[in-house]
Amino acid sequence: MRLATPSLSYRKHITLISKLCLVACLTSACEAKTSASDCATPALKDAALEWKMAFPSLPAIELASSLFQLPSDNNSWYVLRQPGVILRFANKADANSLSEALNIQDRVHYSKSSGGETGLLGVAVHPKFASNRYVFLYYTGKGGKDEVESRIVRYTVNEDGNFDKNSELEILRIARPFANHVGGDMAFDKQGYLYISSGDGGSANDPGLRGQNTSLLLGKILRIDINTNSEGRNYAIPKDNPLVGVANAREEIWAWGLRNPWRFSFDSLTQELWTGDVGQATWEEINIITRGGNYGWSDMEGDDCFSLRPKCSTENKIKPVYAINHDTGACSIIGGYVYRGTRYPQAYGKYFFTDYCESTMRSISYQANQKVVAEKYGSLMDSVLHRDSAPKTIVSFAQDNQSELYAIGQAEGVGKQIYALRAAHESTSASSCSNATK
Repeated sequence: MRLATPSLSYRKHITLISKLCLVACLTSACEAKTSASDCATPALKDAALEWKMAFPSLPAIELASSLFQLPSDNNSWYVLRQPGVILRFANKADANSLSEALNIQDRVHYSKSSGGETGLLGVAVHPKFASNRYVFLYYTGKGGKDEVESRIVRYTVNEDGNFDKNSELEILRIARPFANHVGGDMAFDKQGYLYISSGDGGSANDPGLRGQNTSLLLGKILRIDINTNSEGRNYAIPKDNPLVGVANAREEIWAWGLRNPWRFSFDSLTQELWTGDVGQATWEEINIITRGGNYGWSDMEGDDCFSLRPKCSTENKIKPVYAINHDTGACSIIGGYVYRGTRYPQAYGKYFFTDYCESTMRSISYQANQKVVAEKYGSLMDSVLHRDSAPKTIVSFAQDNQSELYAIGQAEGVGKQIYALRAAHESTSASSCSNATK
């Protein structure tokens, strides 16, 4: 398969800090259950990496959209389902049951007829969860005129780990002209501001040219202060947002020119904001989002003018760090995380991602010459010996509380939704470093 030639426009480079591998497993989890040598043995350091079923006995999870842990609870995982349900299960390799932590199907709008892009899509845990028990959700609902809208809401989690359905507080609503390209991800930065991805409003080819219109919240990454109320809203605008004071612009906007930024994440070391932006006709993009950045859509797709805008201006528009051509079989990029765990030093500093259609687990990283180094870790097509258990239809990635990586998808069958990054020939049950803390 052919990948696109990577763009060299990205100015920074990430140094792979190999010395940090020596402190592998100095987490409370490992101190409780295992020694450092148990968690990062020479065999794990040298082994090839694979993605393996993490919970092979777990009942099938239909229409999963996201996976997360609460920072105070290493014993449990939570899964979002698009129809409006949050499920919970034990963080054990032999987990075989699911329980319901929240059901808001009466509030969430999900429809397969819209391309399956609606529903309960994103989650972000408040940085001060230990004291306030707040979790933020992103879902689509129906507005007053039966139109689809995005809703950012806050819930309180009870001490027993279940969500209080009556605690919903609405933060933001975004009207959408169509039911696709809704974005749907959220994350907090180190300052405690909430970032939100919002797609271009849907249909195809951005008919309303919304990606470049800064008076709209569509086709953007937003940044808001959810710890302060202002002007009758349950949030405030950070003073350093790039469009504060700009006439006719929405001050919530952090960056624009995006088509459907389905999944994004912060590198926990550098705080760079990595985003997978789903393409239209030719290119899938990986972008690193910066303050006030214009990422081109719908003037551009990939490094060049979009096919319907052949005379576009590329001036002051940021090209992707990496782009994948649809000739490879790719159709919908799924952004992941930069690995900052301690169990697999050979993965340190690499950004992991995949594509919903092509089903190859991939990573990219930067070397000193600033060229992108791409790697792949097997696909449904490649896994001749393990065809039935290879990751496919992945929709999201996750980090556990020890920064180890997982992926969740919508394949059918027991245990076939959740995968974990593992060393080749390492058993699923060997992940004691991630599961140990009580």
